[in-house]
Amino acid sequence: MKSVGLWKMARVREKKLFIERLTDKERGWLIGCYAGDGSRCFRKKAYSYEVKFALNENEYPIVERVEEYLSKCGMKTRRSIDRTRVYVRCQSKMLFASVEKSLLWYGKKKSKSVRLKDVSSCSDNFLFGFLCGLIDADGGTKRLYISTSSRELAQNVEEICSRVGITTKTHEYDVFHIYLSKPDFQKTSQQYDFSSIKHRYRDGGPGRTAPS
Repeated sequence: MKSVGLWKMARVREKKLFIERLTDKERGWLIGCYAGDGSRCFRKKAYSYEVKFALNENEYPIVERVEEYLSKCGMKTRRSIDRTRVYVRCQSKMLFASVEKSLLWYGKKKSKSVRLKDVSSCSDNFLFGFLCGLIDADGGTKRLYISTSSRELAQNVEEICSRVGITTKTHEYDVFHIYLSKPDFQKTSQQYDFSSIKHRYRDGGPGRTAPS
């Protein structure tokens, strides 16, 4: 009886998800950022679904963009700081399912095998947004690259870059490092009128700003 009560309370708290309020580029960015820095947790006793982004304390514009996009979907977020990390959390079963609808991985260790479910079915706008989200989550601020321990995700990045006209070079040592041509990326950013925060084409990046 107690568990039924908890379930009913969770259902009352659940907010409707308006993922359609995001453009393809925005949705792609959010999922790309999640692929790099996101995690999920289901607490069975409380019937609670949580999506969490673990971000760098020096990159508050990225934190703010995550919060902006989640808010745009109708989600309520909370922020916490632990040493050098800023955590953005959101409790929602629908978001829990929706954010990962485009992703696949093996077992419980997402970082080792995460990748897009089907690149060929995604729009170019979504894919470029996804690429920008990955750069902000797992990319460099001086050189333009993405690091990942997932071979499948590295292959995703190479395929996406080829599709949108960005030259890449991939090196494997400890993890995969995919280096992107910055001139190609800036040109593509102008074409799509969208960019990563770390390498914004309007101000040249990187997007490191102290919190206001």
